[in-house]
Amino acid sequence: MVDTINFSGETNLSGSSPAMHLVERFTRVGAGMVTYAVAVTNPDTWIAPWTAEIPLMPLDDEVPQIYEYAYHEENYSVDTVLRGARLEELAAE
Repeated sequence: MVDTINFSGETNLSGSSPAMHLVERFTRVGAGMVTYAVAVTNPDTWIAPWTAEIPLMPLDDEVPQIYEYAYHEENYSVDTVLRGARLEELAAE
C-alpha cells in the first residue's frame, strides 16, 4: 500500500489541493498478475472519493516488473534505459 498526502496546488492531477489523500494498493492476484487499485479523496475538489482498479498483466509470458514512479519522476532518460534493457534481452534470446 502507498499512502500519499501533502499535495500542492501545483501537482499535475487536475483538482489536487493540500487536502488530497491518495491510497494505492498493489495486490498479487495470480502468477504474473497484479491488480492496481487507487482511491482518491479531496473534499476541496470532489463531493465524494473516487476509485479505479486496473489489472497489470505481463506482455507475452514475461514476469511483470513494476518501477516506482516517484523514483523516476522527471527522469527523462528512463525510456532510453528501459529500451536498452529490452534490446539486451532480445539479444540474449
